[in-house]
Amino acid sequence: MEINKPNLLFVEGQDECHFFKYLHEHLKLSEIQVINCEGISNFKTKIPLIVQSDGFKDVKAVGFIRDADSNAEDAFKSLIKIIEETSKIRSLPVPKNPSEIKSGKGLKLGVFIMPNNSDSGMLESLCLETIKNEPTYICVDKFINCFTLLFTEEEKKKLEGEVTRIEKKLSNAGFVSKAPEAVIAGEKEKLVKYQEMLDAVLVRIDTLK
Repeated sequence: MEINKPNLLFVEGQDECHFFKYLHEHLKLSEIQVINCEGISNFKTKIPLIVQSDGFKDVKAVGFIRDADSNAEDAFKSLIKIIEETSKIRSLPVPKNPSEIKSGKGLKLGVFIMPNNSDSGMLESLCLETIKNEPTYICVDKFINCFTLLFTEEEKKKLEGEVTRIEKKLSNAGFVSKAPEAVIAGEKEKLVKYQEMLDAVLVRIDTLK
């Protein structure tokens, strides 16, 4: 991915991309490039990839945003761990808490955990918070919860299918004995990725019920 702006914002998925695109347009902020990490599990590969790229040397500020899901503190720690690992490749300032903007070597870096750096929840929780005093809130809340739950249940089925498929493959003695080590390692990595995605979906379902 080409870096074309001096400020980068790493987000969890497509919904966040749309949200911040329109927020930046509304606030007339044109110098922020939003980077879609395509899921929580991909932060650990996407962040180092971008930070190591040639264009990163011109970046002045970096922000990282992800959902708290069931625990904001755990979500913050997971991002900080990735930032610390990436910092071994290219030095990055590392904040100690979500409210801190850390500076170092010409770069500012901060982390925000949806919805408010402390509570469980997600982007949708933040959006609903802004209209909670509106008379129509209860209608919107029920509609979004119902729609999101149906969508998430479908996503859950797909991920469960992928986890089961790979587990069966890895438990097949014939496959394991004949497949190259690289192939087996690749399947194991995919299993971890799908399991992490499934765990996140299960948390989201539990939050919506």
